[in-house]
Amino acid sequence: EYVTTSTGSTSSPVPPPPLSCWFTDITQTTASLNWQDDDIACMITNHSIIWWWDVLWNDEVGLEETFIALNHINLTNLSPYTNVTAGVAAATDSGYGAPTTCWGLTLQDIPGAPAITTIKLTEHSIYVTWSPPEEANGQILGYSVNIINEIRNITLYTDGMYNNAVIFDVQQNQSYKITVEAATEAGWGLPSDAVTIYTAGNEMLRKS
Repeated sequence: EYVTTSTGSTSSPVPPPPLSCWFTDITQTTASLNWQDDDIACMITNHSIIWWWDVLWNDEVGLEETFIALNHINLTNLSPYTNVTAGVAAATDSGYGAPTTCWGLTLQDIPGAPAITTIKLTEHSIYVTWSPPEEANGQILGYSVNIINEIRNITLYTDGMYNNAVIFDVQQNQSYKITVEAATEAGWGLPSDAVTIYTAGNEMLRKS
């Protein structure tokens, strides 16, 4: 009498989502993504990492995916003040399970330079307008309008919502050098290109 035996295995389910994920070591342009896998009998062989980002000071958005067997990854080449959302899914030989999601926010950086757009002169004042920095690198909190004169230097501060200022008590037949700077919570950024004007009555001679 012969007895035959057979061996086989039933298909194992895909792994559950990682227990948690979180960001550490966040800078203006980098962030470390970490996660903890669930404790299961089958060996976890890989992870799918999908992260997408939304730069909060412009319209840039994007998405990337990578695969890694470790339990952490360094995300690089991010922009300052960017909301980053990541989904981490674990894999066994049976495939990938559902992801666990977490998010982080990169730090703000100092802004680039504004650009002076308009200068108008009246008998005793100068009206200045400017455009915001192309590289805001965060939320613009305010502007500094700096006026350098041979008699006195003046600094005016405006809220980040405004892009104009009026300099009063302007003297005739004098030169005024004007620059504008922007600030985020990271500090004051680069100054605009300077514009130098010379007042003569209601006439204005402008020199870049």
